[in-house]
Amino acid sequence: MKRPYILIFLLVLLSCEAELDLRRVDGEQCIYLCTMIGNSPESKENLLYAIPCIPIAGEDIGALDAKVTLSGTAAHKSISFNKSKDSDFSSLPVYSLGFKQDLRPGDRIEVKASAKGYPSVKAETVVPEPIRIVSAEIVEKEGSFITLEIVYEEDDDEDGYYGIMFNDHNISEAPGFTMAESFDMIIYYYHFVTEKNILIWDRHKVIKENGKVTFRTYIDTGGDYNEYDITLYRLSPETFLYLRGKHMTMSAFPSIGMSTPAFTYSNVAGGIGIVGSWWGTEMILKYTE
Repeated sequence: MKRPYILIFLLVLLSCEAELDLRRVDGEQCIYLCTMIGNSPESKENLLYAIPCIPIAGEDIGALDAKVTLSGTAAHKSISFNKSKDSDFSSLPVYSLGFKQDLRPGDRIEVKASAKGYPSVKAETVVPEPIRIVSAEIVEKEGSFITLEIVYEEDDDEDGYYGIMFNDHNISEAPGFTMAESFDMIIYYYHFVTEKNILIWDRHKVIKENGKVTFRTYIDTGGDYNEYDITLYRLSPETFLYLRGKHMTMSAFPSIGMSTPAFTYSNVAGGIGIVGSWWGTEMILKYTE
């Protein structure tokens, strides 16, 4: 009669919340880097957060008085780092990035940082190619809820990562969809050009045939509109993996103990954080009956 109890115990263990944060688990002080670099309009900035911190009891205690030395290259040309004064987080060390030339797909970006008493860190990312759009249309609409279908080209050996942002509306998950299972992941993230929710996806939610990929999703646009200003993003693997981890940790499922383990992705060697990239393509999406 012990077997049913053992089975129940194992099920409880599997359903418990288990998070692994890839920070310096030894509690040593380290440097936190965070930036998402892309083809922003000239009026927008690519910002970098560079914070010396000491992870204690799961929290990052910033040593804001520590001076950080930054260096970096984009396509083998140096990047300038200027202390930003127009930040929503004015108390944190935030820098605007200056490039010698406009970013191009395929450019390799490398960022290094050091501070006295802290291990030096570095991270790199490659700017992805633009999404090769064939079509984007609203196939069904009922009030604020739309079924969106995007068709794009992708080589057989490609394993792309993508996202969509509605620039004039904030999208949300539609009723009846379990996003953690469908791999339609909507998350708020402030490092893109506009501070809106972004829906991200990968190969798990597409149909791929003869070099063409079809992605279909059902979302709430927050209002009954017939025209939408959107941006389709091609994401670097680092950007996607970090956002996916953020979605899992912010999902409602962990609060009831029904989540799979959530991993916080980091590609900052010697420290913690994320240096990722993206390429956005803007377009107008219209609904016609």
